[in-house]
Amino acid sequence: VLSRKPERLPKREYSHEVPIERSSLKCYGCGKQGVIKYRCPTCIPNSSQRTNVTTNHINAYTTQTRSSRLTLIDITFCGKKGHVCADTGSSHSIAGEKMYQIFKDKGFIFQETTLTMSLADGHQITGEVFTTQVMIEIEGRSVQTKFIILPKAKGNRTLRGTDFLSSAGLILDVKNACWYFWDNLTHKYPFGEELDTPPIAEKMSSNTCQLREGEGESLTLFEKEKLYLLLESFQ
Repeated sequence: VLSRKPERLPKREYSHEVPIERSSLKCYGCGKQGVIKYRCPTCIPNSSQRTNVTTNHINAYTTQTRSSRLTLIDITFCGKKGHVCADTGSSHSIAGEKMYQIFKDKGFIFQETTLTMSLADGHQITGEVFTTQVMIEIEGRSVQTKFIILPKAKGNRTLRGTDFLSSAGLILDVKNACWYFWDNLTHKYPFGEELDTPPIAEKMSSNTCQLREGEGESLTLFEKEKLYLLLESFQ
């Protein structure tokens, strides 16, 4: 019996190239396939020799220290005692939120007006303010004072501007933390005491979720912050 060898089928020839599977990784710096920028030998030479991982671990602390003594002056108004801050950088006196509340409780009449104010940084703002006249007593002397009130301000301090300092004849001695009247240079009054706030040191939580060196360079600050929050959620 003769056996016939099966005929070989002719080789198929493809008219198109078979796609080669490639890694989805790509350097966002130069576009090199298969690597990230941190490991890219083109963008970061000798990166292939790096085996360490960069991490940041920060222990941060908040602290509160005593600042320089403020130029506080003790006064009496509307039968109440208090202290106000003498501000030589302000041409007018401004009533703080607490003083404004006392004025309202006492039934003071306010005049509404539009005022343009220059801030310490040179910027100007225009807004509606109130004004009123108040008798201020200071170390046995009485001074009629015009106050400007910012009705929308919250938690602001009462400031005595140069208008009050001039009318009352006050001289400030910041170096020796005292003040005196222009017609009595020998009798000096110490600046009022600020409320005591003990120094504190509070440990903050540390954050180890940080981008590695070379990562996130094309991101904006806002985008980086969002990415940090995302990393923390998976920590």
